[in-house]
Amino acid sequence: MFEVTGNETVEELEAMMEQFDDAELADDDDSASEQPAAKVEQPSADSETQSDSDNADNADSASAAESDSAATEGDDKPKGVATKDGEHVIPYDVLERERTEKQQLKEQLEAMQQKQSEWEQSQRLLDVRNKQLEKLGVEPDDLPENFKISEEQLDTLAEDYPEIGQTIRGLFAKVEAMSQQSQSAPETKPAESDPAPERDVVGEAIAKNPDLANWSNEGGEQWQKAIEFDDKLRADPAWAEKSIDERFAEAARLTKAHYADSAKAKADKAESDASNSLPPSPSEAGSTASQSGSIMDKVANADESELYGLMSGMTEDQIEDLLSQV
Repeated sequence: MFEVTGNETVEELEAMMEQFDDAELADDDDSASEQPAAKVEQPSADSETQSDSDNADNADSASAAESDSAATEGDDKPKGVATKDGEHVIPYDVLERERTEKQQLKEQLEAMQQKQSEWEQSQRLLDVRNKQLEKLGVEPDDLPENFKISEEQLDTLAEDYPEIGQTIRGLFAKVEAMSQQSQSAPETKPAESDPAPERDVVGEAIAKNPDLANWSNEGGEQWQKAIEFDDKLRADPAWAEKSIDERFAEAARLTKAHYADSAKAKADKAESDASNSLPPSPSEAGSTASQSGSIMDKVANADESELYGLMSGMTEDQIEDLLSQV
C-alpha cells in the first residue's frame, strides 16, 4: 500500500510509480498460475441456435441504441456557441458576421496605416529639402493663394513704376472684391432659390381651380383676362392679407362675369338687330331679302356666344325660318 502525502519530490513519485508497476505485474502472474483450467464442454445444437438468436437480438438492440444516441446527439447539438455562464447561445451567423466586420475593419486600418506611413515619409522628405534650402540661403516660397500684397508694397510699386503702379493697384482691388463676393456667394444662394417654392405654390393653386386650370391649358383670351384681374387684386391693399387660393377664385369669378356681361351685351345687340331686320309680316318678306341675307352673314361669321345672343331674341318661328335657310 502506497501513501501519498503531497510533499514528495518528482524523483520519489517516479520511484513509487515503478514499484506500483512491479507489484501489479506480480499480482497478475500469481492470479494466472492459481486459476484452475476451465472445463470445456461440447455445445449442443440447441444451445448454438439459442446463442445465434441471442447474438442477433443483441446486435439489433445495439444498433437501435446507437441510432437513438446519434439522434439525441443531433438534437442536442447547439446551433451556436454557448456563453461562459452557459445561459445563452450565440448563433453561428452572428459570429460569422462579427468575424467578417472585424476583418473589414482590420483591412481598413491597415490601409490607413499604410497611407499614414506614406504621408509621414513625404513630410520628412519635405523637411529635409527645406533644411537644404535654408543651408543654401534660399527661403521657401509660400503657396500662391496665400500670397498677400501690403499697402507698402503697392506704394513702392507705384513709386518705382509709375506707369503700371496704378494699374496694379486697380487689379489688386478687383481681385479683392471678387474674393469677397465668392466668400459671400453661399449666403445669397438660399435667397435665389426661394422663388422655386413660390412657383410650385402658384401651380398648385391654379390646379385647384378648374376654371383657371382649363384656361391655362387653352391659353386664350380668358386666361389673359384672368391674369389681368389677378394683377389688379395683388395691387389692391384689401387683398394683401388674403390667401392665393382666395385671390385666384376671385380672379376666376371676375373673368367669368366679364365674359357673361360681354355675351349679354352682344345678345342684346343681336336681338335689336334681328328685330329691325326681320319683316313685320310675311307679306313683306320678299322686300326684305337683302336684310335676311345680312342676318345669314352674321350667323355664318358669329362665334358661339354671338350666335347664342342672336337667337336669344328670336321667336321659335324665326329660328326655324333661319335654320331652314342655312
